Amino acid sequence: MADTPDGEIVQSPAEAGEDSLEGILHFRIQGAMGGGKPDNLPAHPRDPDAKLRVVVVGEDADDRFDTARLVTLAGFEVVGRPSFGTEARVVGDETRPDVVLVAIEEPPARALATIASLIERLPQTPVLAFSSSMQPGLMRAAMRAGVYDFLRRPLSKETLAEAINSSVGALGHEDQRDDPAGVLVTSLGVRGGAGTSVVTARMARLLATAADERVALVELDSSGGSLAWMFDQEVEFGKGLAALAASSNARIDREVVAGYLQQVTDNLDVLYAGEPRASALAAGLDPDNHSLAGPSPETAQAILQALRQTHEFVLVDAHSAPAETLDGVLAASHVILLVASRDVLSARRLLQTLDNLHGIGISDYRMRLVVTDVVDKPSMKEEDFERIAGLKISARIPHSADLGHLLDVGELLGPAPGVDGGLAPLADSLAGTATGDGKEDGGLRGILRSVSRLAKAS
Repeated sequence: MADTPDGEIVQSPAEAGEDSLEGILHFRIQGAMGGGKPDNLPAHPRDPDAKLRVVVVGEDADDRFDTARLVTLAGFEVVGRPSFGTEARVVGDETRPDVVLVAIEEPPARALATIASLIERLPQTPVLAFSSSMQPGLMRAAMRAGVYDFLRRPLSKETLAEAINSSVGALGHEDQRDDPAGVLVTSLGVRGGAGTSVVTARMARLLATAADERVALVELDSSGGSLAWMFDQEVEFGKGLAALAASSNARIDREVVAGYLQQVTDNLDVLYAGEPRASALAAGLDPDNHSLAGPSPETAQAILQALRQTHEFVLVDAHSAPAETLDGVLAASHVILLVASRDVLSARRLLQTLDNLHGIGISDYRMRLVVTDVVDKPSMKEEDFERIAGLKISARIPHSADLGHLLDVGELLGPAPGVDGGLAPLADSLAGTATGDGKEDGGLRGILRSVSRLAKAS
C-alpha cells in the first residue's frame, strides 16, 4: 500500500494487479507514466510567492466590490476596481495587471468598447468577460472585441481561479488583437480509428446547426483519410489538404484555402485529406520525387488560422496526423476532445495521452472527455473512469445500432439519434446555446479564447 500526496491510500500495481482499476489509479497518482509530473502545475510561474494582480471592471460599484472580494478569496491580488471608459484605461495603464475581469450586461456597448480599448493598450494581458447573459450573439461580440474567455454568473472562486491561472499561463507574450474569431476544436482518439472521425464529423454537423454559423472540418490525415467516403463524396481533383500542401503557393490565406474546400451542407465545409499521389499530380509535381508526408507544421497552422477567419468553428480530425504537426495544432486549440471507451486498455492509453498533453504545456482546462460505449456493457463504470482520468465525462455516446452502423459503414449524412443525442449537450455548450441553471459547463465557459495563439502565416 502507498500514501498519495493527498493522503489517499492505494495499492501498488504488484498488490492490485497491473490491469486492475486500482493498479491504473496507482499509475495515475504516482505519475509512473509521466515522470511524476503533477496534473495541475502553475500556468505562468514567475515569482512563486507573488500573487497574480487583477483589475475588476464594471458599471456598478457594489458589483465590482463583490467580484473583487471573490477574486481575493480565490487567491489573487485586486489592484483596481474601475468603471468603464477612461477610468478603466487609466487604472490599466497605472497598474499593468496580469489579468483584467470585465462585467458585461445589457446594454453591452460600453463594456465592449472598454474591452477593445484595454486590449489595444495591454495586448499581453488577457481580458476575461463575465455576464449573467449567455446569449450567443453577446458571446460572439465579446470574442470579436478580443476577450480571452467568457464566464457565466454566478461566479465561484474555483471558476475564477481556474480561468485566471489558465489565461495567464496560456497567453504568455502573444498579442491577442490579431487572433481570428473562430473557435478551434481538435479531436484525439485514445484508441484511434473510425470512432474519432465519426465523433468529429457528427460534432461538426451539430455545431453547424446549433450555432447556425459556418463550420469547417479538417481531416489532418497524411494517409488519405476516410471522411469523404463517410460523407458519400469524392475528393475533387486538385482539392483537399494534400493538394493544398503540395501546391506552390508562397502564402496561404483564406481565399487560397477556400479553393480547396468542399461543401457538405449549407453551413459545413470540409477540407478532406485527399489522396497524396493524386494531389501531387494535380499540383503538377512528380509524386515519385515529391514528399507526400502532408502539410508541414507551419503550413497546417496557417491553414487553420485562415479557416478561423471565415468560420465560427474549425474542427480537426487528428486521426493519423504527423506528430510534429499535431503538437502545434493541439497547442493552438481552444478545446481538445479526447475520444475514449470505458475499458482498461482505453484507460491506460488515455493516461498516456494526458501525460503527453501535459508535457507540451496543455492543461486539463481545455480537455473534454467523450466516451463511446462500443459494447453493450462496458467493463468500467463512469465514475471509475472519471476518477482515473481526473476529468469529468463531457459527452457519452451509448451503445446503439446507430453507433455500430456509423462505425461500420460511415454514412455520416444519415440520421443517427443515438449518437447525436449523446453529443448534443456538448455541442450546445460549445455553441453557446446551452440552457440551464449556470452550474454546468455550458455557455462556452472556459473555452472561447485560445490558450495558445496560432503561429502567423509567413
